[in-house]
Amino acid sequence: NSRMNEKYFLPEPVVIESRAEGDKKEDYIVGYAARFDKWSVPLSDWSKNGFVEQIDQRAFDGVDMTKVVSSVNHDFNKILGRSDKGTLKLTVDKIGLRYELKVPNTTVGRDTLEDVRNGNLSGSSFVFTTESDKWVFNKDKPDERTVLKVGKLIELGPVNMPAYPDSSAEAAKRSYDLAKSETEEEKEKAEKRELEKRLEKLKRKYNYEKTKF
Repeated sequence: NSRMNEKYFLPEPVVIESRAEGDKKEDYIVGYAARFDKWSVPLSDWSKNGFVEQIDQRAFDGVDMTKVVSSVNHDFNKILGRSDKGTLKLTVDKIGLRYELKVPNTTVGRDTLEDVRNGNLSGSSFVFTTESDKWVFNKDKPDERTVLKVGKLIELGPVNMPAYPDSSAEAAKRSYDLAKSETEEEKEKAEKRELEKRLEKLKRKYNYEKTKF
């Protein structure tokens, strides 16, 4: 697991919804920050074939979402909304983590709407810590990481670059190295058990033949 902040990018366009509220219309940005059981593109340059990751359907169970911030490109100088102020609504459904963002009438808000309209913001991303994950190591294809439990959900929103952040790569690598070492340790233990079984068989066979002689 990792207590370091990680970022998960979903290259899925966000949409704008205009809703009548009283005598005026309010603009909302709606999208998914995560989709369950959907493999990412291959990531990292420190494993032979890279790795892909996905978010488990129960990863957000019990996660506190009352103090989540939304911003543009994870820039806290460009705040768009907050879940504790009612301007950011978060929902976990069968698809993933869905967010509805009431766009503020600020320079940042208006610029963000324009960037969503013209396609400059090409997806969504969220910042989190991992409480538990699972690795599957493969020989001829990317290793597979599944985030089983999100520890803390910190921030999310529309982003324009599908890059895998260095901080996330470092956090994932720590988890990878730990899981790999545990796998190697289990493999060594299994090999040792197998050798002990074979030795025991040889001992029984030798004693049998010696008695027979």
